[in-house]
Amino acid sequence: MGRQGRGRGMKRWSVLVTAVLSFSILAGCAGGGEGTYLFDRLAPASGGTPGEPEPRSLILTHSSPAGSLTDQAAQLLKEKVEEASEGQLQIQIYPEDSLGNLDDGRWYFENGAVDMRIGAGPSDVSSIATWLPTLTGCTPDEVSQALRPGQPLWDLICQQAGDTLVLGVLPSSSRVLTSSRPVEDLSQLDGLMVRVIPSSSLDRRFWEALGAQTVEIPIQDLYLALQQGLANAQENPIYLVRSYNFHQQQKYLIPINFKVYLETIYLNLEVCRSLTEEQQALLRQAAEDTCREMVEVTARYLEECQDIFQREGMEVRPVSEEERARAREKVCPLVEEYLLSLYGADVYQQVLDALSAAPEQGS
Repeated sequence: MGRQGRGRGMKRWSVLVTAVLSFSILAGCAGGGEGTYLFDRLAPASGGTPGEPEPRSLILTHSSPAGSLTDQAAQLLKEKVEEASEGQLQIQIYPEDSLGNLDDGRWYFENGAVDMRIGAGPSDVSSIATWLPTLTGCTPDEVSQALRPGQPLWDLICQQAGDTLVLGVLPSSSRVLTSSRPVEDLSQLDGLMVRVIPSSSLDRRFWEALGAQTVEIPIQDLYLALQQGLANAQENPIYLVRSYNFHQQQKYLIPINFKVYLETIYLNLEVCRSLTEEQQALLRQAAEDTCREMVEVTARYLEECQDIFQREGMEVRPVSEEERARAREKVCPLVEEYLLSLYGADVYQQVLDALSAAPEQGS
């Protein structure tokens, strides 16, 4: 069998394994009651002291590779939860979509296969907030300020979202454009083939409005696609550029500042309800402390990324405010129209109001 045939075979096997995992769930397990699902929760929690309650094990997934900035946050959260609960709450971390992709993760929340997730998810507020630099002209730093624990935008995001509960938001990071050729004018990107997230119609319309062409490619396949010229540009936060080594296939980094990347900490709502009040409070506090501590960790990590990119020959091409304003004038109306149609005027306005209510930088 040729490489292409083997690749198709592996994909079919991956789909089959995912289906087996999904359908091995038994009814009534979402709330943490009796029953076993997802192959006995994939790994049993370590036993407790005789006479004490058995430790509760929570499954946490995220999309980034092991050792990435997201994974560091997950490990920090795990450490805080297990220490504060004296081992009665334990967290199993499965990185890089090893239990399914983003859409699978949302579905798993509904049937109880996954307890926690760090990343994008079903929060309308978070989905709107990621576009705030385009919608308002604010800087990524201003969004970060508004997303500090206790600030209005943080509080707005940390509300119930369907079958999930938001425990917090990790420090936001501006999404940057990387390209194999220089980009001289953001409002005219003719000839650029930009990779977009599969099924992300807004991203596709956004880049096409600026003159670029788009191609949908899963992030796990993107390195090879850039190497083979199936795409010659992509947009992601800097730390994911490093995690997936995209800088090895891209010569230029353009800080476009149109979107921020929000890593949100989600908890299955039914799982939350099955915990004691003390355990719920412990989880919330651990998430909030993790988000605070990750501010410094993130800043240091991003500096390391810049150093690595520079050493390996990547050029940073700054974008003037005038150029950014011209491009924003083109895309802002379509972004606003899309978000309003999808989430409604009430939620949309709440996000804008929460941003404007944040304290000024440095205050």
